Amino acid sequence: MAWMVRAYLDFCWVGEGVGGSVVFQTAANIPGYDISGPGSQPNAQTIRFQDQEQVQGTSTTLPTHPVVADFEAAVTLIATNTNAYLVANPQIVQQMQNWAAGGP
Repeated sequence: MAWMVRAYLDFCWVGEGVGGSVVFQTAANIPGYDISGPGSQPNAQTIRFQDQEQVQGTSTTLPTHPVVADFEAAVTLIATNTNAYLVANPQIVQQMQNWAAGGP
């Protein structure tokens, strides 16, 4: 069985000096929130990017299994892909910059 890493990257805007806000303290699938107390949650616009990469160094023939470096390479490639996408699509970066001025 092969392995894959799938990532969802949320780029969020939080107003200057406002900090994150949420109306409850424990929430499912919100990083920074757990039973120990509140974390930070954006209170404005968000754009989501998603990508997936197969973990290299794995195969369908056992006992070949991935090691940490194989997963690290997949995560690094996802970050590289996201960066390349933003560089190739400056209008998306401009849209995110416009959020500070109240843009959609």
